[in-house]
Amino acid sequence: MKRFIGLLVLILCLSSGALAAEGDPLLNVDDLMRLQPSYTQFLWDLSNLLVERGLLQADEKEAWIQSQLGDYLSNGGYGSILTAFYPGVLSYIQEEDQVCTLEAELDLGTVVLQTMKKYSPMDSLSDGLMLQFSMNDPDGGPIEVRFELSVTDGVFYRWDAIAGSYASAGLSLSVEGETIFWACPVPVADTVAPVMQIGVYATDDDRYLGRILFQLEVENSSYLISQAGFNTEVEETESQQTWDTGVATDAEATEKPQQ
Repeated sequence: MKRFIGLLVLILCLSSGALAAEGDPLLNVDDLMRLQPSYTQFLWDLSNLLVERGLLQADEKEAWIQSQLGDYLSNGGYGSILTAFYPGVLSYIQEEDQVCTLEAELDLGTVVLQTMKKYSPMDSLSDGLMLQFSMNDPDGGPIEVRFELSVTDGVFYRWDAIAGSYASAGLSLSVEGETIFWACPVPVADTVAPVMQIGVYATDDDRYLGRILFQLEVENSSYLISQAGFNTEVEETESQQTWDTGVATDAEATEKPQQ
């Protein structure tokens, strides 16, 4: 194994009023999301420097960047950047700290979910599994949509500006661009993994655009997140069901009059 080469720790000391709206005492994840493009570019440039100096292997760049993004978002922007690399160091980075992006295709475009690779309720320091939904047209441009969410288990948390923290929002809620969290109970043996139903509506005319199911996978006391669990391919009998949370089925949503 190579000797320890170097360590650079950059403390991301964001001022509490840097991006928060007037009256908000703290930054939330949505504030950090506004900085993510420039922060990602910084990580990309830094990873190139690490490769140049022999501190990081070229084939490890993507995994390293994703782990830094996960630390940045899950720890509220107060994280560290480790630039000391030796063979196998990435094996110590937990999946709970790694960002992943899931996609599902609808007729008008692609629904994108940015979340974490793994969620462990017993070890999590956040309010739950981070969820950031958006939709892009075929050219990659943003589409203004509303997401109607409901879950079979767990509780949603959304930002409360007055309290300066994330507060419980129940088993269902409407989301338009904001980042939320989904807190699920600790898995127990022989239980069905939680499932989320996601109805997508155009914000301008409330037109129904489609439905997506997001299912977690149980692994011991944790939940795994994968592309296979985020899709629009559901059985016909299932698509006709109405969930107890009150979210409309596909048929009901199609018949819903425009507002």
